[in-house]
Amino acid sequence: MAPRRSRQWRWHSHPSGVQTYDPKENHRKVLHQLDMIETRREAALVRTIRENPKVAKVYKYNNRVKLRPLEEGDMVLKRKFDRKEGHGKLAIIWEGSFLVREKLGPATYVLATMEGKPVAKTWNAIHLKKSFGGVE
Repeated sequence: MAPRRSRQWRWHSHPSGVQTYDPKENHRKVLHQLDMIETRREAALVRTIRENPKVAKVYKYNNRVKLRPLEEGDMVLKRKFDRKEGHGKLAIIWEGSFLVREKLGPATYVLATMEGKPVAKTWNAIHLKKSFGGVE
């Protein structure tokens, strides 16, 4: 018995099975898709905004985050960028005990040493850590 020939898959866009190309129709469809891009973007944005609180609530994101903003007079440690004493993961990465002298922005601070001498540059909160005692 001869093997049966399988049907080859074809993309049919016309009932007769013959695909036709019409440049005017193609141009009209492309213009329609370009018109719909902005509408689709707006719909996606609305969907994202609407679903974002749901995602946060379902997965309980940020529930355990406790914000501790630094205030003037707080004692802080600053990140040590030049690690000459050690290297690798056991190196000391925080140094000193400093006082927050002034808050310039939401996360920008001017520091002073414990003796009251100002530190040369401003520091971002990412590079500061609240200290509850002396380190030195």
